[in-house]
Amino acid sequence: LAEAVLTALGCAVRALSLASERGATGSYRLLLLGQTVASCGQPFLLNAPPVLAAAWFPPSERATADAAASVAATVGSALGMLAPLLFPAVPALLRAEAIGAVSVAALLVLLFPAAPRVPPSVAASSSRLPLRASLAHVLRARGWWPLLAAFALPLGAFNALATLVDGVVSPYGFGPEAASAFGGIVVGAGLAGSAIVATLADRWRAHRPLLRACFGVALPAGGFLPP
Repeated sequence: LAEAVLTALGCAVRALSLASERGATGSYRLLLLGQTVASCGQPFLLNAPPVLAAAWFPPSERATADAAASVAATVGSALGMLAPLLFPAVPALLRAEAIGAVSVAALLVLLFPAAPRVPPSVAASSSRLPLRASLAHVLRARGWWPLLAAFALPLGAFNALATLVDGVVSPYGFGPEAASAFGGIVVGAGLAGSAIVATLADRWRAHRPLLRACFGVALPAGGFLPP
């Protein structure tokens, strides 16, 4: 909910920047403020999938639920890349994003309950450690650091590619529309891979071998990136 509200507020501020009467400088400041507010919601979004999976799904379905929630964020990124194809003008694009974000946030606030009536497992019904205590416990766990790197590095690479895709493909003669399409293709391939790996993880209960296989495929793929 916090992520949805911050994103809706940020998109609304970005749309309001179009109506600023202070000139280009004032409009840009409002636009930057809205982008900053929306970006503050991203940590909530990135951390929400495992919490939702643990609270709403039994252990046999958590990997799939976690992947589906994580994929939803990636689908949003793909839609953001493809949106300029539907709304070539920047004002129309900002207004459409604001309407969508505010509508989704309103639906979540009104309809989404905080927890299921019947917990799906014992772990879902148990109390959690306070934030400071859980953070101290995690920082002392050696196995957490490789998982952090395994999550942070691919996420950073994806965000960098999504941000710089126009600059990567433009030297090869591709325009903004082709860059948006390339970004959508990258996200689509990631969605297919997530669906396959999550299904296999729930079925085989072999998370570590699957992670190793994913790294074995992803590392050589970096050699195909253009110089």
